[in-house]
Amino acid sequence: MRRHPMFGDSLVALLLVGLSIPDGIGGVHGGPDPAVYWPVGALMIVPVVFRRRRPLLAAYVIAAGGLLQMLTTDADDPVRVFDLALGVALYTLVVYAHRRQVLAYAGILAVGTALDLVWRFRDTETAVAFGLGALAIYSFSWVLGEFIGARTAYHAEVESRLRLLETERDQQATIAVAAERTRIARELHDVVAHAVSVIVVQADGAGYAIRSDPDLAETAVRTISRTGREALIELRRLLDVLRSDSDDRAERAPQPDIPALPDLAEKVSAIGLPVSLHLRGEL
Repeated sequence: MRRHPMFGDSLVALLLVGLSIPDGIGGVHGGPDPAVYWPVGALMIVPVVFRRRRPLLAAYVIAAGGLLQMLTTDADDPVRVFDLALGVALYTLVVYAHRRQVLAYAGILAVGTALDLVWRFRDTETAVAFGLGALAIYSFSWVLGEFIGARTAYHAEVESRLRLLETERDQQATIAVAAERTRIARELHDVVAHAVSVIVVQADGAGYAIRSDPDLAETAVRTISRTGREALIELRRLLDVLRSDSDDRAERAPQPDIPALPDLAEKVSAIGLPVSLHLRGEL
């Protein structure tokens, strides 16, 4: 019914047609002329099927059918089931149309009903009774339309907020992914840049000392080997993080901070470069 609203509206139209069959075959109010009864009824019933797609057009076509029905109905047959389509049209406008359009259509219904009562009824009490009945139908249609319209607007607002929350969630996920990529790129740069810098410096030192100081050159080569292994280990850890769905930070080495300066000085001095480190206060 929600996916195919025309199906539900078609059922409503068929229900009105079914309730109108006794009048159409002449079993209740003396039998109206079928050549007039059913075409006018079709003019009021068929727009009910399309009322959600073109609510304003359907409402005014139904109103035109109501006018023709008023002109073709005598006092012996004052009310027909097709008149309920006027209430359906008013309900549809309250739900789907603007307030000004609803007020204009309600004014047309009020004027048309008053003219119909004056046109066909000579008895004041009967006219008042039928007028109150029409007022009750229109009032019920209006109130029901207000209720359904409020629910529709509420659900639309909830769906709009849900879409907004989904959009914000996707944006936050995109920002988080970008931040994670930046962090991993920074860590890769730190690992590779530090290891390559140490290896280049130590390789240059070993090249200069390979003949004059073979022991120093051997120490530099060992430092190169150790630094390369450490860099490979860090790279493997970072690649494992990229491959896995979870971010396991327990197996990753922390970034070096100020207390790691003595270790850095020791690594650099191991290749024979003069390094002097002075520490003061709490680090």
